[in-house]
This record gives sequence, structure tokens and C-alpha cells, in this order.
Amino acid sequence: MELGKAGRYEEVIEVLGGLIEDYPNIPPAYNFLGSVYWKRGNLDGAIDCFQKAVKYAPSWELASRALFHALYERGQKDRAFAEVRRFLSIAESKEYLEILNDLNAGLFRSPSHYLKISDDPSRN
Repeated sequence: MELGKAGRYEEVIEVLGGLIEDYPNIPPAYNFLGSVYWKRGNLDGAIDCFQKAVKYAPSWELASRALFHALYERGQKDRAFAEVRRFLSIAESKEYLEILNDLNAGLFRSPSHYLKISDDPSRN
């Protein structure tokens, strides 16, 4: 979405909000909107969007990891790990295994190490 690349986040929020209002079950729209909220420092808004993306696409790993990292960054570690368990109960994930191994070894890095939030919606 070119508006995101140009830093016009309020317009992105407006456009995606309209899209979601008309088509409320499109996971990529929620995921991209969540990414915009996260970039803007609105973790609660990001978490809400990532939860909706996961609701409509339960086995979409990128949305699940975004939700995990947003919850973890918000200090909601129990909920974050509940998301990991939920996802791993229905799908496999090399990235989640890396995160869990790093946590067990005391090497957990910042969310940006594991998940890059991009202005390019095809990467979110």
C-alpha cells in the first residue's frame, strides 16, 4: 500500500477501516491494519486487529506471530504463549520453534528480530 510507504498512516487506517467495514472477514486487511497500529504505537489496536486476522485465518502463521509479539511486547506473556500453543496445535512453525528454543536458552531477542513489520502489505 503506497500510502504506508509514504508515511500517510492516518489515510491507511481510513482506507483499511472502510475495506474492513465492507468486507469484515479479510485477514490480510486486519493484519496490515494491525501492523500500522503497531508502527504508530497503538499496541491495543494492533492486538485487536491481529486477533481478528487469526480468527478468520487460524493457520496463517504471520498473523499468529504478529499477535504473539504484540501480546508479548504488551506484557501479556500468558496470552502470548497461549497463542503459540493454539497455533502449534493446528500447524507447524520453524519460527515458533526458534523463538521457543531462544527463550529456553535465555536468548530471546526483540520482536523485530523475529518479525519485521513492513509498509509493504505483501510482507505483512
